Amino acid sequence: MTNNEFSKLLDKKLAGVATKKDLKNLVTKEDAKNFATKKDLEKFATKKDLEAVRDDVQKVEFQLKLTEQKFEQKLEDTFSKYSKEMLDKFDLVIGELQKIREENVFGQAQFERLVARVERLEQHVGLEPLL
Repeated sequence: MTNNEFSKLLDKKLAGVATKKDLKNLVTKEDAKNFATKKDLEKFATKKDLEAVRDDVQKVEFQLKLTEQKFEQKLEDTFSKYSKEMLDKFDLVIGELQKIREENVFGQAQFERLVARVERLEQHVGLEPLL
């Protein structure tokens, strides 16, 4: 291996390695003053705190699901009750409507018979028809 080849190989190996110059620019003393201290980190939530929050959230989710199920059941019960009442009332209305239609058919037939009779009587007596 020649010196040139070795130099190229060495450059490739060291390409991802930081130099002293790189490290000097990484963090300054002024930057280090703004880092969090141990005391600052104590203010953050601990694993135990996060587990407690998770447990609380799960309890709230459970209560919410129960409330949602109760609401859906109550809504379904109310809808079933009123829909049955409405269907019963519609049945009554439809029954009355059908009865009125049947009476109307019989009344129309009776009316036509009476008109025919009046016309025959008018012809027999010699009266002029009113209509």
